[in-house]
Amino acid sequence: MRRTSVSLDKECINAQFGLTTVQDEHTLFIETITANSLSQVLKDLCIVYTRWTISSQECHTIERDSQKPIGKVWYHFLKSRLTSSTHNTIISNE
Repeated sequence: MRRTSVSLDKECINAQFGLTTVQDEHTLFIETITANSLSQVLKDLCIVYTRWTISSQECHTIERDSQKPIGKVWYHFLKSRLTSSTHNTIISNE
């Protein structure tokens, strides 16, 4: 039996299943996000003095309780309609 290395990146998986990569405004935002963009997210959706917590994997998170009411509404919508997560206390930029 011989071992074979198989790449599991998104391009290889999409090619295997014949899927195309869709480039939309949100994908572009995530790929080109800057520190200023992240600061603007905090300004728009969070209470004053909220800061990102950055993990060793460069994942930016905030506590859910630090959101303004409009941020809480958007978070609830995204969590309940678009994702299947049951983790509700920390919000990630991913």
